Amino acid sequence: MPDKIGEMLDKVQSLRIEKSELENKIKAIDGEISQYKTIILEQMQINGIDSFKSDTASCYIKEKIVGNVVDLNALLDYISQTGEIGLLQTRVNNSAYAECIEHNTEVPGVNMFKKTDLLVRKI
Repeated sequence: MPDKIGEMLDKVQSLRIEKSELENKIKAIDGEISQYKTIILEQMQINGIDSFKSDTASCYIKEKIVGNVVDLNALLDYISQTGEIGLLQTRVNNSAYAECIEHNTEVPGVNMFKKTDLLVRKI
């Protein structure tokens, strides 16, 4: 059995290397896409164009409103006063939650579960 585990571990490492190489290629492609999109957007704005179509693709300019929290306490006060809980995403910071659990602090409204993973390192 240990030989089979070793073979499988070697395969996992080989796949991790392959995945890393592909992720590096994806990062490079994403960077190139971002550069082209920036240039296209600038050119469209300079020329007053809202949409454009080529032989293989079409594009249009879309603005969206996004929020950036600069004062968390003010935001939480606002939510408390107005009930606008939808302004928050329903996700727990796992590191902070684990710290609460380590200090035997119960966090209401959160169910604890353990996620088991196999960590693999290159040797």
